Amino acid sequence: MYSMRIITILACALALLSCHYDVPLTAEPTRAADARLAGTWTMTAPEQDEKMDIRLYDDRHYVVAYNGDLYRAFHSDVAGLQLMSVQNLNDRERKWVFLEWKLSEDGKRLTIRAVRTEVVPETNGREGLLKLIEANRTNPALFSEPGVYTR
Repeated sequence: MYSMRIITILACALALLSCHYDVPLTAEPTRAADARLAGTWTMTAPEQDEKMDIRLYDDRHYVVAYNGDLYRAFHSDVAGLQLMSVQNLNDRERKWVFLEWKLSEDGKRLTIRAVRTEVVPETNGREGLLKLIEANRTNPALFSEPGVYTR
């Protein structure tokens, strides 16, 4: 059980640290930023002190600080999924990662899962990415193990 939690922690950290895609899922945000996501979040795992700070940049974008790196993020809801396009601002190539997010009703628990490159490999464009996500929207292998954060 402990080793599974370590794997989950590493998967979540790598999801944010390793961006793979050349383009965001959507050219523009699909909806306004949600102020409930703003704040400091701590990963809920034993012996782990991972913190993620999410701030509103404007009414449609977020700035995320995670492990000393900065990211920009916005909602890219597609195929009936609540997704975000997240770009690493420290990386020279400015690559993207796609995350599914769920916020608990009380706003105190944030669950994040990354789209897996094994299911949605890097392609040459947004159209191909969107087709793969649509085709795999119900595939349990589409997302990595969840990372859970609390306030």
